[in-house]
Amino acid sequence: MNIRNRAIVRFLTLILFFASVSSFAKSTTKPKVAVLPFNTAPASKKEIGKSISEMLVTNLGKSKNLILVERLQVAKAYDNFRLEMTGLIDESTAVKVGQWLGATKVIVGNYTQIGRKVGLDSRIIDVKTGTLTESEKVEGKCEEIFDLVDKLASNLLSSFTRERIIFRDVEVILKNRIITFPIIFGLSQPPRLKDIHENNEF
Repeated sequence: MNIRNRAIVRFLTLILFFASVSSFAKSTTKPKVAVLPFNTAPASKKEIGKSISEMLVTNLGKSKNLILVERLQVAKAYDNFRLEMTGLIDESTAVKVGQWLGATKVIVGNYTQIGRKVGLDSRIIDVKTGTLTESEKVEGKCEEIFDLVDKLASNLLSSFTRERIIFRDVEVILKNRIITFPIIFGLSQPPRLKDIHENNEF
């Protein structure tokens, strides 16, 4: 092999090497995700939407495959767009907020309460294209709201990052928050928490 051919081979080898490195870097880049306050129905429950998004951020923070936007940054974005943290937001505005935050994905959702039944549905939107990439929905009773948020987070991670995370420490977390929810939901007594360790299920 002459000198010219050797130089060509080396050149092509370098191109393939840098192409593989670039491809690997792209495949291992973690998506930056912003969780926005949930819309609520009825509107009188709007404070719940903010609380649900905060709990969701805590749970999703257990993932090793996501970079989550801090709540303070989300609040700054809302202030920049003159939005209320407890107000309604449509998907097009959510995309603009995500772009401002430098996020690759935004999570938006809805909280719906009819009588003592509640439903949580969430959607993951690609900020660059504005398209819906994933959606999840859970339903239950008002007193099960904490379990529902955990289930929603688990479902989102399962479909988005393919992770399976069981929030075994949820009971400890809930004890620090439970005092606010009986007032929000109008319960005379704190909701009874299901013992997730019952019968050694996990």
